[in-house]
Amino acid sequence: GNLKGIHIGSKVTGIGDTAFLNCTGLTDAVLPPSISSIPVNLFRNCSSLARIKIPDSITSVGSSGFAYCSAMTEINLKNVTSLGSFALGYCQNLSKDLTFNMPDPVTSIGTFCFMGCTFHGINLNSNLTSIGGSAFFRSDLTGIDIPSTVTTIGSSAFSECNDLSGINCNIPLTSIGANA
Repeated sequence: GNLKGIHIGSKVTGIGDTAFLNCTGLTDAVLPPSISSIPVNLFRNCSSLARIKIPDSITSVGSSGFAYCSAMTEINLKNVTSLGSFALGYCQNLSKDLTFNMPDPVTSIGTFCFMGCTFHGINLNSNLTSIGGSAFFRSDLTGIDIPSTVTTIGSSAFSECNDLSGINCNIPLTSIGANA
């Protein structure tokens, strides 16, 4: 469509799932502090979305919330505790410096969350407890340090990460899934 930018006012308390799905011309978005989550598929396939202002009130990103936002080079998720399935899948330019910094509050990474992402490293936080199945499937990770707080790594979490040369695990895992 022709939609280039959105600025949602603070009187808006909810945004429906898929509200901006496939808005491929959308380049800028400002979300209000009156919402607490990014709904399912909110910006999925907004391939031109380069700048987004996310308020500190956001604590979760729903499934495919930003999937295929290939123009996005950075995102502020500083108060997010949960990243849903495929939340940032195929955000191929997500980190300018090729390392993604996981926000401190995040406790769980959903399945396929970073599928196809091109950053080479990720700094995981000390609050993280769970890495979902296929979380980094087909990503360009070259190495990863998993914090001691992680107790679960889902099936195929690092499957088809062809450049991955090392995983540092100093952790008391209770579960590692098949093909992890």
